[in-house]
Amino acid sequence: FKPLKQTLGESRSPRGNRRYFLDINGLVFGGQLQLDWTYSEQIHHQATIKQLAQGYVEKLRSLITHCQSPEAGGYTPSDFQKAKVNQKSLDQLLAQINQGS
Repeated sequence: FKPLKQTLGESRSPRGNRRYFLDINGLVFGGQLQLDWTYSEQIHHQATIKQLAQGYVEKLRSLITHCQSPEAGGYTPSDFQKAKVNQKSLDQLLAQINQGS
């Protein structure tokens, strides 16, 4: 497998039934996150979805900013997948390491 150099286009027929009132599909293309918001114009107004999407992007940017800040930190088990450690054990181990330094 390798990344495509172009977008995929529609992932489903616009005439098909949706399982949910709002579908959000995302992918990273060209180093950028792309989100596709699919909804029924008979149920939602475009302005409503636009406002929702803008709020989502604002929260996502805020989360990214927080994660990149020096005070955000710490490790989670996903940082050490091969160790198969839970959060409590990881916190205890890191506390022991920090006490030794």
